Amino acid sequence: MGGIRDIKRAARQRLHTALAVRAFYIPVTGASPVPVTVRIHTKFDALGDPQMMQRADIEPQIVFQASQLPVNGLRNKAVVSVEAGEAYHIEAADPVDDAGFITARVTKLPVAQTTGLPVPA
Repeated sequence: MGGIRDIKRAARQRLHTALAVRAFYIPVTGASPVPVTVRIHTKFDALGDPQMMQRADIEPQIVFQASQLPVNGLRNKAVVSVEAGEAYHIEAADPVDDAGFITARVTKLPVAQTTGLPVPA
């Protein structure tokens, strides 16, 4: 009989299947792109004193299904190419969670740096 953890794992898998977009994971320059499905999250954090004016900071994250990645996992500074003009550098990644996903903190590349990157069809 499955417990709450099994229910949560199954729900996260369904969520990923429903909301993921196709992308290419490129571990190093010149490497063959690895097709993956990812969920891109943009988190807004307010910086500054809550009593005064604040600045919103954008912290993008990408959620990967670990089973789609190479055996050695994610590499810092690897590129994730989503579509023309949209790509990200991986800055840091969490360990694989109990549902089989890896969350990475990323930096969005300027559009000029995405020229020539492969994109999913």
